[in-house]
Amino acid sequence: IKKEMKAVRTKERNGQVDIFTFILSIIDSGVPLKKCHHRKTEFRNSLEVSFYGELTMRYVPVPSHKYRISHSEASWGIRGQVMQLFGLVWETEKLLTSVEGVILFNPPEKGEGDFRTPDACNLHLEQGVRRQGLHAYRGAVYLEESTEEDFCFRVLTESHKHHSEFFEDFPRAASKSKKNESLKLTKNERTWYFDKSCKLISVAVPKGGLLLWDARMVFDFVLPECGRKNIDRWAAINFVTMTPALWADKDDIELKQKVFKDLSTTTHWASQGQKIISEMKPVKRNAFGDKVENVAVKYPTATALWYPCQKLMGMMEYDFENTEENGPLPPRWK
Repeated sequence: IKKEMKAVRTKERNGQVDIFTFILSIIDSGVPLKKCHHRKTEFRNSLEVSFYGELTMRYVPVPSHKYRISHSEASWGIRGQVMQLFGLVWETEKLLTSVEGVILFNPPEKGEGDFRTPDACNLHLEQGVRRQGLHAYRGAVYLEESTEEDFCFRVLTESHKHHSEFFEDFPRAASKSKKNESLKLTKNERTWYFDKSCKLISVAVPKGGLLLWDARMVFDFVLPECGRKNIDRWAAINFVTMTPALWADKDDIELKQKVFKDLSTTTHWASQGQKIISEMKPVKRNAFGDKVENVAVKYPTATALWYPCQKLMGMMEYDFENTEENGPLPPRWK
């Protein structure tokens, strides 16, 4: 993979290949299959701790940012397993990671939750106008297989090539993205991309697969189809983004250290412009009626304290003066 990646990155720089398509075609084993069931069980057990055994979050098809699930042993185990693949993408092992949420919910065929509707659409952008060019490859690790009829990732092909032009033609969207980089597209904005010959495709991902996409791309996820073949298939996805540590300044590192110490959850940015989603600690009442923390994780896990993961969070420093590659220079901002 490393040899092929180098060759394709050279072609990509010359405009000869779409690296998004290439990455999807070769990186299909981010997590060993035998680990997938174990990780999914760890997530379920962690959430059950927070709900007295009632896994109510399973019916919500959006990333769970609560209960500190992003700091669970399962999440850190996955980050530790995929960092080498991100290293191949960026041509450096000196990386920082996001601390994102998890999608985990059971099949709607069990009687709760919804199915996909014919007009289902949540196409959106997650890179704002101030970021110029490539700032990240978003990542999603699948602990269950996902076909086009399951809970499925969809993307507008080549939409990343029109990122700057889109904001030039839609100044209101540009203004909104300065405050919140997650921007759901209107019907007119979607039509604009279709007029640019961008096609909406569904992407099937194998069990254990690492799905990567350019952060400038327009995408969404859709619910399972009614009548699908695998009616007992869960959706189990762990989001992770890693970018070169060289890009981060002192403030960026201090924020990462705060996230680690406070067991907070972040948006998908790993090196620059990171944001903490919520610092609030959810509470619940115990059997005696007292308020206690409603969290799945109270302390950093063993894998989180492993020195490569400590470096991913800025808790230990990289040596940028040695002979090892530091990766590309920091991206541009507007």
